[in-house]
Amino acid sequence: MPKECHGCKLPIHGPYMRAKSLKFHIDCFKCTECDDSIADSYFALEVAPGNFQFYCEFDYFSKLDLICTVCNEALREPHITTLHSGKFHQDHFRCQVCNEKIRSIDSYFEENGKIFCEYHHTVATSSHCLGCKTSIYKTYVDDKLVKDGKWHPSCFMLNNLWGAQYERINYDKENLDEQVQLQSQTIRLVERILIVLGDFESSNLKLIDSIVAKSYKDCIEDQKQLIQNIGSLLENVMIVDEELDNSLVGRISLKEPKRLVKSLLMFLAAVSKTDGVVESERLDYQAKLSKSLKRVIKAGLLGSILLEQNDEFDTTISQYLNRLDDADNEISPKLLESGATDVVCHLCNSKISESSYLFRSYKWHRECSKCQTCKVSLEKTPHTTLIDPDTGYVYCPDHGKPNMIEGVQKSSHINCLFPILRDALQSHKK
Repeated sequence: MPKECHGCKLPIHGPYMRAKSLKFHIDCFKCTECDDSIADSYFALEVAPGNFQFYCEFDYFSKLDLICTVCNEALREPHITTLHSGKFHQDHFRCQVCNEKIRSIDSYFEENGKIFCEYHHTVATSSHCLGCKTSIYKTYVDDKLVKDGKWHPSCFMLNNLWGAQYERINYDKENLDEQVQLQSQTIRLVERILIVLGDFESSNLKLIDSIVAKSYKDCIEDQKQLIQNIGSLLENVMIVDEELDNSLVGRISLKEPKRLVKSLLMFLAAVSKTDGVVESERLDYQAKLSKSLKRVIKAGLLGSILLEQNDEFDTTISQYLNRLDDADNEISPKLLESGATDVVCHLCNSKISESSYLFRSYKWHRECSKCQTCKVSLEKTPHTTLIDPDTGYVYCPDHGKPNMIEGVQKSSHINCLFPILRDALQSHKK
């Protein structure tokens, strides 16, 4: 009696397959799930006593829930089973971010169906600093005024001491590696800000204390150094102000720089008097000078941060800090210039005390910048203003002449304070 195929129930003549004592035509021996031929390799699954179903490798291991989440192939060897993210070949069990293999001795974390090493899980799920907005990985300062608010210690100090927050705006917030790199760069920059600003303020406060403690004749050099340091600071802040002005992203108010110069002159006048000034009054001048000094340092920092958040100025803060670092060693060129105390507009012949334009030795009020021919205002178009280098008169492009050239520059309103400092410095050299 011919053998009967278990699959098609027809007689078998010729070669056949035997599986679990069952016989099949070779073409009838197919996977129960996908219907592909399994004549070369098969897996049997007993669904009831003596009742077998036959599968290809993939569908057999799928029935057993033994498919790798990464490569979608059978898990035939020792593997890793996670609580929420599936099962993995040992070599495929890697961090979603860095792709480093996670060993059996390593800690790992699951987040939204993804696997992270301990480090990148910290990055992905950590709190963010209220100051720089980057992740907090280690130590932090709790903000009692903000629910769940945390700061990097250095960012907290920057906000607490200088009322400033440094945040990089343009970066890929979904790229964890970029976020890690940015966080490291941000913390280094904030720490340098604290060091440089703190050192500059501290060295000048020591000068002020020294001037108060010594007799007038013994502290002449200290007074000269203080004037030079404040001149360097104002020049530094003026550079930032001019960059802000040119980029049209803001300005530094003249109020605090003027107050600083006034406080300096009043303080120096008070310490130069041997009588008529009571100790409490001298201490009051000292306190006002110290406060003004801090406010101007802060103004330069805030302006630098504002510029750096503009894509065109990505090193402004470092440049501001570098100039402060050199302030004790170099005298500001502005203090070495010669000229009258009052800077006069060469177009209207009146004093310049605000922002102005300049070309070589010519300086004039911005509101005085009008074409000599048609009287149209050139106040907002210095880059196209033409100037007669012989007379200093300005013209619009329509009324320019062959000998006229461009090159008008903006001058910060802080510039008007340097003649006053030059006079103060000269009086201490006599």
